[in-house]
Amino acid sequence: MKILRKAMPMLSAALLFVACSKDAEPGTEPGGSTIEGETVETTFDLAVSRLSSATSLPASTGMTAEQEDAVNNVWVLQFIGGDMVLHEYYDQFTPVSSTAKKVSVALKPGNSTVYFVANVGADYFASLESAALTAFEADVFDFSDWKGTATTGLPMVGVYVGPTATPPADAVKLTRMVSRIEFTCTLDLPTAVTTLPSGTKLPAPQLKLSRVQITNAANNVRYKAHNLTGSTLKVCPVFPANANNSDLADNYMHYAEDTSVAGKTTFTIVWYVPENLKGAIVPTVDSSLSAEEQEKQAQKNKSSKYAPAGSTCIELSGDYIETTASKNEAGADVLTETIKDVTYCIYPGQNATTDFNLIRNYSYTIETTIKGIDETDTRVIVEKGIPAGSYIDGEWE
Repeated sequence: MKILRKAMPMLSAALLFVACSKDAEPGTEPGGSTIEGETVETTFDLAVSRLSSATSLPASTGMTAEQEDAVNNVWVLQFIGGDMVLHEYYDQFTPVSSTAKKVSVALKPGNSTVYFVANVGADYFASLESAALTAFEADVFDFSDWKGTATTGLPMVGVYVGPTATPPADAVKLTRMVSRIEFTCTLDLPTAVTTLPSGTKLPAPQLKLSRVQITNAANNVRYKAHNLTGSTLKVCPVFPANANNSDLADNYMHYAEDTSVAGKTTFTIVWYVPENLKGAIVPTVDSSLSAEEQEKQAQKNKSSKYAPAGSTCIELSGDYIETTASKNEAGADVLTETIKDVTYCIYPGQNATTDFNLIRNYSYTIETTIKGIDETDTRVIVEKGIPAGSYIDGEWE
């Protein structure tokens, strides 16, 4: 299975139309042939702004702030009357500032739908000779072969609908086709040593983490953004609508295991994960419980037992070490150490109870604390459970 490498912090961006100019030469299609026929040259401003809340990744990633901000290349695909009439690739821009660039595009005149697909590389649409707009909007970007690096950047998409001769007043935004997940985990197991009546010291339990991993990341993300409803909790269509467990091998992938967490008691990791819309579940809770207890029960139900097929998951694995005491025939204490292989399964989403959606260009902050073993918690794929953390969802500007 191909592995999607972790990328760098996602940044807010906009693609603006401005008055026509000669700041950059019109683009050429791959192979060097110029666009034939009548065209309307329009200059686009590509403006990128950093998020003040963006966090740094480990130094081993080698990314600089400039690399995080970069829009490295853009494909422009123009459709008129439902058919593609032009597709151009640009990797040369006129710099305006450290976070803004200009590019001039020679578009065909007429009422158009123009898609901008950034940071997918020169080869991605090079062999695309013809396409219908409906087919393109239903098509998907394949993440299985994508390598997120400092030179490629994060895949983005934006669309403009209107006449090519008149620049629009509003910005055409480029949105990332991935979600940002900032995951913080803290181990908070009891540390007190128990003294038995005989005076024997019983060590506190330990959890030694060995790895963390993203599983069931989507392979394919549609170019056309899905319509979302809801003012606070976004209501998302399930995509693909008929996904089931038999599709997992073909349409989903696992990230490489991160073993840097081994031996740590607290850590924070930032991932960029392809959009994955899986919907929500109706929590099964005991109505006789208090509101607080119902919330805890609903959190425990956000697990592999109830998750829709293909839901993206954060898996934490390690050894849970527990010491118990028993008496031998002579009445002396005998300590027995038991090591259990434990994997905790945490599903990102817009809340900690029902939602399994990862929405493009959204940032998800997940904080979880492991305090011990809870036999009733189903958020586990091997043996034991994990107390609930907190989810804070916010949309990038």
